[in-house]
Parts: sequence; C-alpha cells; structure tokens
Amino acid sequence: MLDEKGFDLWADGYDRTVGVSDEENTYPFAGYREVLRTVYRMVMEKPQATVLDIGFGTAVLTAKLYEHGCTIYGQDFSSRMMELAAEKMPEAHLYQGDFSQGLAEPLRRQRYDYIVATYSLHHLTDGQKIDFLRILQSRLNGNGRIVIGDVAFETRAELDQCRQKAGSEWDEEEIYFVADELRKFFPNLSFTRVSYCAGVLVLPGKPMFAREVPIPVDETNIHQAAAIHAISWQASHRAFCTPDFIEQHTQEHQREYLQSKINGGTKVYMMEDEQPVGIVSVTGSLIEDLYVLPEMQNRGYGTALLQFAIRQCTDTPVLWILENNPGAERLYLRMGFQKTGKRNRIADGLDEIEMRLAGPSPLVTGGWTDILSGGK
Repeated sequence: MLDEKGFDLWADGYDRTVGVSDEENTYPFAGYREVLRTVYRMVMEKPQATVLDIGFGTAVLTAKLYEHGCTIYGQDFSSRMMELAAEKMPEAHLYQGDFSQGLAEPLRRQRYDYIVATYSLHHLTDGQKIDFLRILQSRLNGNGRIVIGDVAFETRAELDQCRQKAGSEWDEEEIYFVADELRKFFPNLSFTRVSYCAGVLVLPGKPMFAREVPIPVDETNIHQAAAIHAISWQASHRAFCTPDFIEQHTQEHQREYLQSKINGGTKVYMMEDEQPVGIVSVTGSLIEDLYVLPEMQNRGYGTALLQFAIRQCTDTPVLWILENNPGAERLYLRMGFQKTGKRNRIADGLDEIEMRLAGPSPLVTGGWTDILSGGK
C-alpha cells in the first residue's frame, strides 16, 4: 500500500498510469473514465452543488466540477497531489490529512450536497469504511448523497473471479468494496457495475430525525442546553426587545429557567450533531422552548425537534408562537398545526398566538395518537 511519499512520487505520472490500464481494460482501472463520467453526471444534477472530494488526487474529476460552478472541498494526504489540485482549482478548500484518521477538522464543520470518493477508499479496511461512511453521512445536506467510484463488486464471488483474472497483478493490500456485504450496514446502498472490476456506489444521507435523536437534559448537560437557549433566544428577540432586557438572558439565567422547568416536571431535550445544536421542552401536551442555534438553522433540526416533541406529548400537542415569527408559523402549519384564535399580549403591540395540532402530523410516524391508543 502506498504511503504519503509513494503517492507524491506517483502523482506526476498518475493520470498516464491510470489511462493505460483503462484503455487496455485491465485491472485495476478498467472502466476508469466511465466511472468518473458517471460520478460527474450525478453531481451535475444539482446546479452549483457543494462537493467534498475524499482523496481527490490530481483532481481529474473535481476540476471539472469546479469549472462548472461547484463549490469544492477536499482532503488528500499527499502534499504533491495537493499542489497539483490547487493549480487546477485555486479557490477550492483543500486540506491535507489521512482520512483513515477521519475528516480534517475544518471539513467537519461543513455540510455537503455530495461527498465523492474515486479510487481512494479502498485503502481503508472494511471496518474503517463502515465507520467513515457513517461519519460522511452525518455531513450531508438533507437530500445529499455519497457517491463512490472504485474497484468494486456486487458480490464476493465477483471479487474472487476478478482476483483470479488479475493473477499476480492483484493488490492484496487494497480492500475493495463488496456491495451486498455493505448493505448489512447501509440497506439503501445502490451499486452500478461499470466494468468487470469497477462500479459506482451511491449512499443517501439518513433522514435528520433518524440521525440525531434528542437526549434528555439533566445536570450533566444543562449548561450546554442553557447556552443554546440563551444564544437563540437573544437572536430571536433582539429586534423587538431592549438591549438591557436582551443582556439579562445570559447562559446562567437560562440555566436557572430550564432547571426550574425540569424541577416542575417538564421534560427538556437537546439535539446533538457532533455538537449541541437545539433544544425543545414538553410539559404534558405543551411544546415550548424550541430553539436551534442561529448558525445551524435551515438544516432540518427544527423540524426534527418538533417531530420528536410531538411524539412525547400525552394529548393533542399545543404550542404558542410570536405573531411576528412567520418562519415558525410556516413550519407549524406544514406539520399540521392550526391557529386556535387564542392570543396573549406579551408586549406593547406584540401578541403570542396559540396553535394546536389538528390531527396526526403528516410528517410524524408514530405520533401522539399512537401513544394514546397504546401503540407506543
């Protein structure tokens, strides 16, 4: 298996080496160009996609995506490959690092429409592949996909046939994808065969609710929940509250508020996605304190928290929203809530309005009606 130095030495002749194998239809790069074309076509289905390329090499594929308007992020562990790729993509966000140790820290802070890996992940063991793919899934946008082009097979038998055909050319240090074995861990994985030794695997991201399940807030994590509440509350109230009043709602102030609610029987939950991102509280059938950090909004966390809160309600879910919050109102209407007509005046010229779930939410599986009927 090539180390960083080996890849550096290979980099200048890499594209030529691959091309000969592809043209002669020999292992390991038979079908190489068609693999790259297939991955390219998939990514280009979304205009101006944000793409993370794992092991981008000389950027044969990624440079084409870059030229056609994609925002490119990438990680490779060869400094020479980095130099070659940077020449082709001067505005790309490229980081050096061994992905067998995970993603480079700046890349963990982003979300991507596509994460692509062409002829790179076969350097990971089967166990490392599973762990790494789960990490990559967590970095996808809502409809994002992982697209892998590599030496790959539908079954172990097909891999063995290729090994026999390759003979002494077979690289025993590389661990290739076997689609039907990966489906034990990723049932939604699809595989398209391109040549006798190559194919494209596609793995969609998990739904947000399946990926990050909120956890109860207690004494071990209440400070984190309070930080979310303070930051989000201040951001959402700054437009109509005085600066002095805003500044009173510190993390410690909100910690005392949440602790008082917990002491009174309210259940408070926090959602994490490598870091805390949002909270919600449920008291019987009353949903309150639904807050998502400002920089993490519009990524599905609010919907996932509301879905979860509905499932925790003991009767028809009810909530109150500020009348000057149209974004929240749209979310609740989409989830099946309706205005009841009840209003509370909370400041001069500003009311909060009550909304009640009119029936089982169209976006919730196993909602409060199942709870009442004993189905959960």
